[in-house]
Amino acid sequence: MIIAHYPVSRRPRFARQAIALIALPVLLSALAGRARGAALALYETGAPDLGTASAGRAAMAADASTVAANPAGLTLLDRTQLLAAAGVLLPMTNFNVAPETTTRGGGGGNAGVIFPLGSFFLAYKLSDRWRLGIGSYSDFGLSANYGSSWAGRYYVNRESLITMKINPSIAYAFNEWLSLGVGFNAEVGRLTFKSQIRNLLPRAADGSMSFESWDVEGGGNAGILVRPLPKPSSRPHLPVARVFHLRF
Repeated sequence: MIIAHYPVSRRPRFARQAIALIALPVLLSALAGRARGAALALYETGAPDLGTASAGRAAMAADASTVAANPAGLTLLDRTQLLAAAGVLLPMTNFNVAPETTTRGGGGGNAGVIFPLGSFFLAYKLSDRWRLGIGSYSDFGLSANYGSSWAGRYYVNRESLITMKINPSIAYAFNEWLSLGVGFNAEVGRLTFKSQIRNLLPRAADGSMSFESWDVEGGGNAGILVRPLPKPSSRPHLPVARVFHLRF
């Protein structure tokens, strides 16, 4: 008589939850719509991030600026933290005039304008599982000035986009490896624009046009933080057949 024994191990509970968490983003990505570019995005929200070029900022959660990167990371902070950062951007952008250009004018030199940066973050430890956070920062903006004699002056010769956001957040740690965080924000933006207008009268100087616009928008952010357990309670197990040959 031959008896085959196949041991079966139950899948650990945390493994089932991990599979569900992986399946959820895949499902949401299948329903995603059109994405728009963010060429003016600023990720230098927290001063410590500059030391690592913001690599892994959504997972590291090293300080209170995780409010902007991943609110779920607030649960990794073991105490209340306050972070303030300031900086300056000086972009370098130049325009080369091609031989086919029909408008008189030069390249305008370096159009980059000194652009200030500033941020403020507070992470509050409400309990062992709950965290509160708030941040005030700018996540996109830029300023450029090509001058009134460059070749593209009839399209634009000076522009500036400045934004500021306030972002309260809340995070909850379900267990030692899974955390969830959500945040809501209100953001104000200011756009200024100036261009030259060609004067059709001979020997007459060009005119100019400028405008200024303000707007307020709302939004939100959410994040999930999953950490591997240092000592898992159970290990993945593959069943291996064991065959016994018993003779009578």
